[in-house]
Amino acid sequence: MNIDLKNGSGEISGLKIRNPAGYKARNAFDMKVLRLGIDLATISSQPLVLNEVTIDSPEVNLEITAEGKNNLQELLNNIKKNAPRADETAAAEQESGEPVLMTIKQLIITGVTFRSDNPLQKDSPKSGTLPTIKKSNIGGTQGTTPGKVGEAIISELGGAILQQALEKKFMDVVNEKTAGALEGLGKMLNKSGANDE
Repeated sequence: MNIDLKNGSGEISGLKIRNPAGYKARNAFDMKVLRLGIDLATISSQPLVLNEVTIDSPEVNLEITAEGKNNLQELLNNIKKNAPRADETAAAEQESGEPVLMTIKQLIITGVTFRSDNPLQKDSPKSGTLPTIKKSNIGGTQGTTPGKVGEAIISELGGAILQQALEKKFMDVVNEKTAGALEGLGKMLNKSGANDE
């Protein structure tokens, strides 16, 4: 992590998010490079405002099992389950004891590549790319916790990957379990873990 408070910028390299247990790939997400634009006027206040967060060239593994489960939905469920505890720990480390709050004015995810692996489909795995993803005002004026920010980012990226995979017919629905998995992951398309205001 490299943070330059003088210029209000930061960069995080090599961030990887492990797959839940039971999936083939080691990582679900390899975020490569995250660049931050920090509003220095909010550095010691709540919420901390990030003018821009850019995720450059992330790689994503989408896996659907023969039992109809998928790694991105399980990962999102795990984040929802564990985020409150992580946010409480972060709050306890603050002198005020208050939860850390953040607002991201502009999220940009660019250069996304993904691998889709479905054992119930012929010629799997397949790969694809995504157009640039943009989302504004994550956290709203009041801000939201880092856990909710992470949930929002995973929702945006996972949902966009599913949509692209379906458009390219990377995943044929061949049984009820797989259909259920796709439907569950599809809910991510219009879902965000942080409020937009």
